[in-house]
Amino acid sequence: MARQNFVGMVLSQGKMNKTVKVRVSRTVYDQAVAKDAIRIKDYLVHDENNLCKEGDIVRIISCDKLSPRKAFSIAQVKKNTGTQFAEYDQLAKDTLVLENNLRNKEFLQRRQERAGQVEYLQSLRFMYEHAYKPSSEQTDENKQKMEAIKTRYNINNWPPSGDALKLQINTLREELSELVEDIEISVPQALDVLMKDEEKVSQILKDLGRDTQERASTRKNILRSYLKKNPSVIEALLI
Repeated sequence: MARQNFVGMVLSQGKMNKTVKVRVSRTVYDQAVAKDAIRIKDYLVHDENNLCKEGDIVRIISCDKLSPRKAFSIAQVKKNTGTQFAEYDQLAKDTLVLENNLRNKEFLQRRQERAGQVEYLQSLRFMYEHAYKPSSEQTDENKQKMEAIKTRYNINNWPPSGDALKLQINTLREELSELVEDIEISVPQALDVLMKDEEKVSQILKDLGRDTQERASTRKNILRSYLKKNPSVIEALLI
């Protein structure tokens, strides 16, 4: 006697050993609407060698019942599309990790560049505050510091010409906008890293005067706000 057999796609490998779920689609004539209709049914199927993966196209054949719901077994793997899906999935994960690492590296590099620019502005401010004071009011320490600033930034004349002041207001405004954007992008990654360190999370909540037993969603919102206000913490988490 001929046995039933169908062609379908493996939906999942399931929790049970040597068992997969296969979805079979068949075209059936529906008399109510006088048209062909697609009927879908899922089968629990025995996979003796655990060969099938999610996405594989297989042929299943009826067999003696192995359990109340399992009366089919794998007869043939027609297309190994599941293996390709698994490879694509792994490739996507690896690519995402590389992109995240590159983004973090660029973020830290920009942070270092901005830190140097901030230091440059602070040095210029110090020069403006002290360069025009009478010699009697100048301390040896301030004189040495001003000479060190001139040497470090190659300032031959004071005040420097407009060309020497590379950081104009518009440039700083653009960089501030970029910094805010960088922080917005990096916060979710830093938050994921932080949430895995329960001890650090509890310490931050204590420092903020919040209950360490807050709901998970509330804790996450608190920590997200905390990270946005403390870019240095983001940098430390992503190193």
